[in-house]
Amino acid sequence: MANRKIKCIKLSEYFSIQKNEMVTYKITPNISLSNNQNAKMWRMLHKIYEVYESPLSRISRNGIKFSFRERDTIWYDVVFKYVNGKKVVEFYLSTPKILSVKLREVIENYMKVTVEEVETSALSIPSGDIKLREICLQRHDVFSLRTNASEQTSPIGAVMNTLNDISEEGDFARLSVCTEAFGRKAWAKNASWAHEKLSKGIMPQRARITPGKVLSVLKNGSIVFLNEIYDLINDTLNAISNVFFKSEKDFEKKKAVNKKQALIEEIHASRASTKSNEKVNQPVWKVYIRLAAVTNEPLRSELILNTESSAFSEIAGDNELMPVKIRFKKRRKEVIEELNTLHLSRTTKANGDVSLLSCDELSKVSLQLPTSAVQMKFEDALSVNKKVETEIATIFRHIEKKEKVIIDGIEISIGSNNITSAREKIKTEKQKNRTLLVGHSELKGLKIPVGIPLSNPNEFYKGYVFQGQMGCGKDTAIQNFVTEGCLKQNISFVVIDQVNKEGREGMANGIRDSLPPDKIVDIDLSNEKYLPPLDLTEVMAKLGRKGADRFANELIQFLDIDDMGQSRKVLRNFAKACNGSLYQLQQLLEDEAYRVNRINELRAGGNNRLADELDRYTSIVEQDVKTNAKGEVSVKDKVVRDGQKTLDGKSGAILNRLDAFLGDDTLYNIFAQPPKEEMNFEKWMIEGKTIIIRVPDRVLSQLAVKTLVHWITLKVLMTRLLMDNEGQENGAFIIFNEPQTYLKDNSGLADLMARIAVQGRKERLGSIFACHHIGQIKEIAEDLISGGVHWFLFKNDHKKTFEALETELKPNFDVEAAMRTEKHHAICIWNFGGDRKPAFLVKMLKPSYKRYQAYDNSFLTKRHSQLFGRSVEKIEEIIYESAGG
Repeated sequence: MANRKIKCIKLSEYFSIQKNEMVTYKITPNISLSNNQNAKMWRMLHKIYEVYESPLSRISRNGIKFSFRERDTIWYDVVFKYVNGKKVVEFYLSTPKILSVKLREVIENYMKVTVEEVETSALSIPSGDIKLREICLQRHDVFSLRTNASEQTSPIGAVMNTLNDISEEGDFARLSVCTEAFGRKAWAKNASWAHEKLSKGIMPQRARITPGKVLSVLKNGSIVFLNEIYDLINDTLNAISNVFFKSEKDFEKKKAVNKKQALIEEIHASRASTKSNEKVNQPVWKVYIRLAAVTNEPLRSELILNTESSAFSEIAGDNELMPVKIRFKKRRKEVIEELNTLHLSRTTKANGDVSLLSCDELSKVSLQLPTSAVQMKFEDALSVNKKVETEIATIFRHIEKKEKVIIDGIEISIGSNNITSAREKIKTEKQKNRTLLVGHSELKGLKIPVGIPLSNPNEFYKGYVFQGQMGCGKDTAIQNFVTEGCLKQNISFVVIDQVNKEGREGMANGIRDSLPPDKIVDIDLSNEKYLPPLDLTEVMAKLGRKGADRFANELIQFLDIDDMGQSRKVLRNFAKACNGSLYQLQQLLEDEAYRVNRINELRAGGNNRLADELDRYTSIVEQDVKTNAKGEVSVKDKVVRDGQKTLDGKSGAILNRLDAFLGDDTLYNIFAQPPKEEMNFEKWMIEGKTIIIRVPDRVLSQLAVKTLVHWITLKVLMTRLLMDNEGQENGAFIIFNEPQTYLKDNSGLADLMARIAVQGRKERLGSIFACHHIGQIKEIAEDLISGGVHWFLFKNDHKKTFEALETELKPNFDVEAAMRTEKHHAICIWNFGGDRKPAFLVKMLKPSYKRYQAYDNSFLTKRHSQLFGRSVEKIEEIIYESAGG
């Protein structure tokens, strides 16, 4: 026979075991975290992981080669360490890559946490004298731990006390909980068998052999044997009694030893708890709990392990979790390898005494995180996300538009234009963004750019309130609002700043140095040498008679004489004739010759009605001719009507208020000089420029600041009114920085500001108010709250600020959560898309001068004072000449 060789076939060529690729997430609890949904979360996870619980579901075939994937696990780890002189506690969650995305979704849906993917090496146990413990159920799995969902800090509060034992550089401790889904059918059989044993007075025992358990089995066995013998004797005597004795009373059948005594011996109670009875119908998990500690002192490592293990005594019920030492060196090495690789060894998988916990029990053991009370206690070592994360409406998501070129009708977006056609460079076109970028919001570890929608002018050009304590970032947020709007949307801004803080942190200077010089108009009304004209002559001229009527109504509020009947009527008529100038108004009231000239101008212009009203205060003088006895004729002027005297009696209140304004040298020089062509608000707004007007209250009097702010606001509104739709196209905003300083006792300005905040959108004129809290601007607070303005709520210790907006903050924020807002973050309550959207948190942008090219435009402040104003000497000369000097 020919020799035949026997060929060996390697099993690994046809069958392989595939290890799961593990993904690790770092879990950061939010300040508003709660653990009351954990049990529901674990039930949801059980349904997901039970899909691959059966071995058949994890076998795949490729030709004749089979692959078996290991079981899916969830690892929850709490790591304590002392690093760089600081105690640190971190939470991690790991699972196979195939289920990682789904696990993350479930965690983020049920818990208020921030999830960040990290390297698995973050969990590695450092080398050294590693002390280990395993935590196992003491009694059979059918007995339940004590689970009270209302106790959200038990046992996590006690577990966190481990930080008190971490005291030296390099100290390390880790609590690791590994879970596997256990089949519902297998558990139902196991639990039913255990309950059947209990009904017979037999205590089901765990599949582990200990001296105590041997004695318990012998004891229970003796009791069962004695009960069976007693039953046999009892049945025999009962039969004899029935045959030989005619008695209606049977022998009483009872156990020689009451089986309730066995239950008392096991769980120290006469009956199982409701949780134990319910556990048979709940899904359960295989659970492996390990503790590890590494320190320079073995005794301190033992202390750390005792602290962690004793924490679980808080949830002891019919069952309890007890620490077990790992005594054998080989087994210790296996457990350390499992903890470092997140893969269970064969020995562990073959263990028939694994603990089975229900979802209610597991919610107390795994993925229980510190709530706000525990966070506060350990805030130095614990990283907490204090930001409330919410879904961001699509309308607020900012998408940055890139530059583009158009070739044959096709748009091509590029970073820089390097495309040529027919050897000619194609002109790049800028695309406008659909939102005005303000910052970004964090959701599930992702940063979402957030912007204010621009699509609906009626919603965009409303009032905006930026409120927060000093240093919280509201000035920076407004600077960015201006920069983004001016540079990318060609929106014009009028910035009224009475604070005038030095450096780029100041609102006016920060805005000035964030924009190109050609986009800035910088006017300092406290300049001692040059002052600009601020009358409304050009507005009145363009608006005509309607403009005169509107100006008259505004001036009545400006001078605050609305409740004075005669004075109000006089002011209305004279305001129509003063060409928008307070100085001319004073001349008309005090100088009859000037008034007569103006009456003639009005008649020449066809405005006879107004001329007649003014003419009522023109003096009438008649000649009184008398002849004496000698025949001499004498002619004397007789005043029939003293118009000035009549007017003085009715205009006293007006003149008193005008004197208060024009008696101030600065105000007099501003309002008394004629208009200057270069000082053109309408032109600047059409060009999309930012107009900075400085009215520093540390230099100017309080009266001057109030008057100037009121007049500037009126000038801006009137200018917008005279602009046609094309001129208003790019829109404008007026910014009031800390308006509380000039709103007090200024009802006219308060009415004007409230009107602009609510109705300015009709003229595409928005408004921005910056204050510390809403109580500071109580004069307009109700109008703002009820008028549908947009809110930026920064960090604030003034509780009433948030209580006033408590309805708008819900459901995402309560007052306490709102007060915990971090610096440079703002709770945004915006009214877009037809209704008010739920409040959400935004981290504001960095200062614009750090994001874009920074400028040094300080020279503009002095240059523009000269360009748009006149010297004080020139102003006095002009006034003197106009007065006929």
